Amino acid sequence: ALLAAGAAAGVALLGLGLLRLPIHNELAPMRGPLLLYDRQNRPIAAADAQQHRDQGSLDAFPTVLVDALLSSEDNRFWWHPGVDPIGTGRALLANLLGGRVLEGGSTLTQQLARSLQPELVGDGESLSRKWRELLVALQLEARFSKQELLLAYLNRVYLGVGWGFDDAARHYFAKPARQLELPEAALLVGLLPSPNGYSPCSNPEAALAARNRVLLKMVDNGKLSPEAARQARRQPVALAGRACSAQAGGGQPAASYYTDQVRRDLAALLGDEVAAEGNFLVSTHFDPLLQQVAQRKLQELLQRSGGGVTQGAVVVLDSRSSGLLAI
Repeated sequence: ALLAAGAAAGVALLGLGLLRLPIHNELAPMRGPLLLYDRQNRPIAAADAQQHRDQGSLDAFPTVLVDALLSSEDNRFWWHPGVDPIGTGRALLANLLGGRVLEGGSTLTQQLARSLQPELVGDGESLSRKWRELLVALQLEARFSKQELLLAYLNRVYLGVGWGFDDAARHYFAKPARQLELPEAALLVGLLPSPNGYSPCSNPEAALAARNRVLLKMVDNGKLSPEAARQARRQPVALAGRACSAQAGGGQPAASYYTDQVRRDLAALLGDEVAAEGNFLVSTHFDPLLQQVAQRKLQELLQRSGGGVTQGAVVVLDSRSSGLLAI
């Protein structure tokens, strides 16, 4: 009886919350390019430097990619109402006991809520932000079909090299997403938790481990036989010849950490909605050589450190101009 009363109260509160959160009428508004320039006025290779084109249907994405995605991120996607009661209940219990957000339990729809409605969901890892995310996800599910939501996710999710799986497939494998094979699809899905940290260019061992975890999840969810997973796990990561080479624009290397910060600063200056429209030229203080040195030195320091230290940060400022040189 206590559980039933709690569930009824939750539904009532959800209804009140939904009335206060008007969501956009479009699932995936088109983004224009965001062109960044370093301190020498040379173009910086960035994830969104080119005009992105959404794929028009789920047929543009192979079944093996969809199976890998749902097995890894949301294996109950087709039947939950935007919030997975099993995953959310487990995460909610851990969060309440800990007094803060310790587990996410986010469905694909909740992830979409964060990326498509940032002005409603907000930032941070507070319980109130998680609640707003849940409300927006329920509205998205009420307004759009499962197929539309899945297509929007495949088109718009950030993988560090463009927007969506088609951009990432063309960058890493020089082919459209519809031609992805099992190991390639699993590698791209493996990038989702940390597109920079699991990059096959900067951290190939982490990328390989993430890919293999996706393959095992596919086995656990009945989307792949153990033998097929074993064969796929035995294959090395095979990227396109220029996937990790210097990018267009004066041979400047990609600077994912720096360009991520530029996007956050742009949103803070202009608001999320305007920043998301793209079509900006942004001058920065970025020093590509210093960025490479900072990343290499930090990695070396972490490798030498004891006590299980696995994360660190470097910020380099120009004391004369307060310009951010590397991050």
